[in-house]
Amino acid sequence: DPDFANALAYLASSYGAEITWGNLDDVQADDRLDLAIDTASRAGLVDPSIVVAWTTLGMAHLQRLNWDEAKFFIGRAEQLPTNDSRYMLDIGLFYTAVGWFDDAIAALERSVNLTPEDSVAYSILGRAYLSNGDMELALESLNISIEKGYPAAYVNMAMVPLTTGDRREADSIFRTISVGAPSLERIAAEFGMTVAD
Repeated sequence: DPDFANALAYLASSYGAEITWGNLDDVQADDRLDLAIDTASRAGLVDPSIVVAWTTLGMAHLQRLNWDEAKFFIGRAEQLPTNDSRYMLDIGLFYTAVGWFDDAIAALERSVNLTPEDSVAYSILGRAYLSNGDMELALESLNISIEKGYPAAYVNMAMVPLTTGDRREADSIFRTISVGAPSLERIAAEFGMTVAD
């Protein structure tokens, strides 16, 4: 059924997920972005009320660094009523990535309120709080994420002492992450920071 909008939207989302979780080279990733954009666009044309079509388009354009298009599609997703925390998580991820932390926090708080057991959402919310300068709420959210079993939250947790220059505490937190995790210097560089000796 070429007009099965939900199937098209979730297929598009799967193409996007493959870029994040698959082991793709640059050509393959670019091909998946094309597929995600084309398929999500078709879904949105068939049924404009499907939130995942618009969040997928927003995230795909973000990966292409098409800021205006990404913002347009994420804004369209936000206008639709939804009680599905996954889409609020995507919206929060988008706003965190582009540095609009107040918008990110609003979306992520809604996500964790809809699905309080989602450890990933708490980690990203903690990162948004941290980036917005609220250390207390950042620590609270990151601790919840870790308690709920999301070990990658330690990466965000280590950023808290790193922002205050406490390299020893950051190193201590990083040592709780499994062997083979990225170095403190590499993580700091990803946040546009440096680690002083």
